[in-house]
Amino acid sequence: MMHFSHKFLIVSLTLVMPIPVWAQVETPFKELRLDSLEKRSETHRKKDKTKLVLLNQLAYAYSNVNFDKGLDAGNQAISLAQKLNDSLYLAEAYHYTGQILTFKGEYDHALELYEKALAINQKLNNKYGIAQNTLHLGDLLKRKGDGKKAMELSQSALSLFEEIKNPEGTAKALNFVSTFYNSEPARAMELCQKALMLNEQIGNKNGIAVSYNGMGIVHFRSAENEKAIEYF
Repeated sequence: MMHFSHKFLIVSLTLVMPIPVWAQVETPFKELRLDSLEKRSETHRKKDKTKLVLLNQLAYAYSNVNFDKGLDAGNQAISLAQKLNDSLYLAEAYHYTGQILTFKGEYDHALELYEKALAINQKLNNKYGIAQNTLHLGDLLKRKGDGKKAMELSQSALSLFEEIKNPEGTAKALNFVSTFYNSEPARAMELCQKALMLNEQIGNKNGIAVSYNGMGIVHFRSAENEKAIEYF
């Protein structure tokens, strides 16, 4: 059995994209990556595709570390992608900026950006992007209290990740979909176990931790506290 901190974690998309708990677990790596990205972005002054990629990476990396810096990078990426007429990276910039706004609780603005990203990816037939956008829209709607629509979107994202045979995305979606089955612990556990198997196959340590945490929450909600502690 793999053991983690007994700190109780909430399974949501904030645990499957860049999240505070992973920043705590892997702080040295996070800081090194940010330092490296910042230096590369600062020294690369040309407004080209390389700069655009760096800005999107900074927005992603800052998403739960520094909202202001993340939004600054994300908005710069949006402007540059529009200037370069790069639809694919514009969709990515909208998505990462929407993610930061979600973490900030600015749901209406986040929804607007996610929908823009989704529209672009649908036009490009970028199925991976569509799946990502749809899953995060599900998370956003769940936060806003629209559980029914959130579950529909999450299931749709899961099906699409499975269709394109993307194990990391499939595991991420399975972990999230499991959070809709609070009244069906056996089903929730099944989904977490499937996610765990996929994460172990691809060596995704963060995903493994999320899956174990999800199983712990299932036991906790079933008043099986001793079993729950084994997973946290």
